[in-house]
Amino acid sequence: MRFLRALILATGLPFTALATSDTPDLVCSTVPPPGDLEKAQRAAFEDFIFLLTLSRNPQAAFDKYVPGQYIQHNPNAFSGRDSALNYLVPAWKDPAWSLYVLRQFVDKGHGITFSRASVNGTVISAVMDIFRFEGTCIVEHWDVVQTVTGNETNPLAFF
Repeated sequence: MRFLRALILATGLPFTALATSDTPDLVCSTVPPPGDLEKAQRAAFEDFIFLLTLSRNPQAAFDKYVPGQYIQHNPNAFSGRDSALNYLVPAWKDPAWSLYVLRQFVDKGHGITFSRASVNGTVISAVMDIFRFEGTCIVEHWDVVQTVTGNETNPLAFF
């Protein structure tokens, strides 16, 4: 399953509702685990993004990796776990909406994704999400969204 996740993330294939059966229902910890913290954060972030995007299950992603305080820097959204879920749960239930994670990184206590958002197969925006960890828990989020019009001057724009 881990190989499948990496393959789909690397190729940018469309994310569909897939179930995770190899991930135990453990909750993250704000206390850094013994050993390689970056490796633990990378594994947590990979699973968080998988649950959120491939499984289209923000509730499961947040239950495992956002158990408490969640600081939101999007100017159009309130901070807090419940506020995020109130937006994400209905969005991911809409089959017309999709998100392709093109790139994903974890370093120095942060996880970053670069994605292509579409509605009914039409690309509508380029999205950069940045998440901050405490231990293996996600506690803070920033995003940058650029609208894709199809009339961009630069032929290499966005993707």
